[in-house]
Amino acid sequence: MIDIILGSLLIFAAVVFAALLALFVLLWPLQKKREHDYWCHRQNITHGHDHGNQEPHVV
Repeated sequence: MIDIILGSLLIFAAVVFAALLALFVLLWPLQKKREHDYWCHRQNITHGHDHGNQEPHVV
């Protein structure tokens, strides 16, 4: 009986870990692209909408 419970918990933990890993792998490039779009193309942002973020781009 205990092996069924432990096995279920192990499978549940593996599924949760796989889901979080997949979300991280899929969403990380989108986050990096958003940062790139802001910092590298901020001259396209109208004055006043940049909220004063004028730090230079550092690679």
